[in-house]
Amino acid sequence: MAEGALYSFVKVAGAEMEVASRWLDKGHVAATPGSAFYAPGWIRLSYAASMEKLREAMARIKRVG
Repeated sequence: MAEGALYSFVKVAGAEMEVASRWLDKGHVAATPGSAFYAPGWIRLSYAASMEKLREAMARIKRVG
């Protein structure tokens, strides 16, 4: 359980820069490529939002892949 963090890292298939760009351009979901944190192959997501907004973001990510 996170103690005060508002971020989660998720492993992605493919280049994290391309995935993050696709999520932003096509799904309108902002994410930070893990390479910014020396974690290539991962994406950092913030979960500092309502559960409703998080569900919508996850649905958008699922749609754009």
